Amino acid sequence: MHDLYIKLATSDHRLEHKSSIKAFLIRAAVNLGFDRMRRAAFETRLFAQLDRSAEAIAIQQHAPGQNLDLRKRLAALREAIQALPPTCRRVFIAHRVGQIPREDIAAAMGITRGSVDRHLRHAVLHCLEKMDQFD
Repeated sequence: MHDLYIKLATSDHRLEHKSSIKAFLIRAAVNLGFDRMRRAAFETRLFAQLDRSAEAIAIQQHAPGQNLDLRKRLAALREAIQALPPTCRRVFIAHRVGQIPREDIAAAMGITRGSVDRHLRHAVLHCLEKMDQFD
């Protein structure tokens, strides 16, 4: 409801010429709910892939040859993270390493939750791409 209010408060012309404001508001709330559900499902799939990769690395036995490969993989991941734009890198590290909730990151950095989500998606996709190139 808050998101719907913000959208309408910033563009009040959307209510002009509506025959049933109640029907419009119900439909708009339902659509926003679907959008949020789709975004959550996408983020779950995206972050699950990164989590599986991290778990696979942690589970591997550390034979001498594998330990060297692990160091190379970590170096490649470190380079990928360093190559991110500064704001994107800070958001990614705060959330993935610091385990800080997205809402808290948004408040601390003075950006919206949507911006935090976009930075996280960009960072994860960038890191996955670099790790695919490494492999």
